[in-house]
Amino acid sequence: MLDKWFKKESPLLNMIGFGGGAANRLTGFKIPPIEATGGTTNTDGGFKYHIYTVDTPSPTLNLAVTFAPDDATIELLVIGGGGGAAWNNGGGGGAGGIAYAPALPVAAATYPVTVGTGGTGTNNYLMSGSPQLKGNNSTFTHPVGTITGLGGAGPYTIDSLTEVAGPGQPFHSKIAPGGSGAGTRRSGTRNPTYRPGIAAAQPTQPNFGAGVLHYGNNGGDVDQTQQYTGAGGGGAGGTGFDYNESVFQPSRGRGGAGQPFTGFPAPAVAPGIPSPNQPAFTPAVTPTGLYGGGGGGSSENKAPGGSTGGTGGGGGAGSPGVYGTGGGGGSADTTGLNGGAGLVVLRYPV
Repeated sequence: MLDKWFKKESPLLNMIGFGGGAANRLTGFKIPPIEATGGTTNTDGGFKYHIYTVDTPSPTLNLAVTFAPDDATIELLVIGGGGGAAWNNGGGGGAGGIAYAPALPVAAATYPVTVGTGGTGTNNYLMSGSPQLKGNNSTFTHPVGTITGLGGAGPYTIDSLTEVAGPGQPFHSKIAPGGSGAGTRRSGTRNPTYRPGIAAAQPTQPNFGAGVLHYGNNGGDVDQTQQYTGAGGGGAGGTGFDYNESVFQPSRGRGGAGQPFTGFPAPAVAPGIPSPNQPAFTPAVTPTGLYGGGGGGSSENKAPGGSTGGTGGGGGAGSPGVYGTGGGGGSADTTGLNGGAGLVVLRYPV
């Protein structure tokens, strides 16, 4: 109440020589910042961070605000778990979708949080298109609605000359849409007259009237004539790369890039990442806060090491998605790798 009074009476206070913050000096009163607990906290660069991972103990898996001044807001980032990859040079997993609220109003209340695990990669052909490949959602529950980073999609393998998804349907209709779409995979002889389409990115989500933004992109497609090839998973900041013989080799099957968020750089967030995952969560993986890279689709693209993962935590061929980034898993000769776990992180000035 005092802060409102001083704002109202500031012209009078200026007239009698108590302007420019002198009102606070007169009374010794200073408006405190947000006071809250939950997750792992870190103070960096004038901001307090609350970091939530899949390993955060359940009693602290919330934001418990005990005090918030009028018009208080937080900056919120919600990242779903990355999708797992398919086996035998299959498609890369799609990155977890990202929901970003640059200025979300908060009051004294408790806001529940969930953090999605990454999807499980597979070495079993029969698991192609299985729900286990899809990453799990991350959420932040707020009075305006549940702000959700959808789990990344897992790939589907196109197996035969005659396989079709249905009249007028692309193959991604067989995959539940995720935060970002997975890359497709081709096994066996390809029908050159049929193009399967691209695994779909997240469906439209609401902004809740609070300026919430969502990030996610489609996965890549496979070449019309090549067999045993896998495309890259979509990233939060860009689509996955096709596996196409006409494309320069290092780009074949590459995962889509992540999305940068400069307010959440790795050095500020890393203290909330538990060991032994912290060493992998570095500025090299998440420069200036880069999250949600898509998984690499194939180790058979004739480039050293195979297809690379999307920057921002996507696993390259033979590598999993990076913990805490929502990166999609990469594919390998003998197995598909897991997607990276998601993350929820928020900050406010102190």
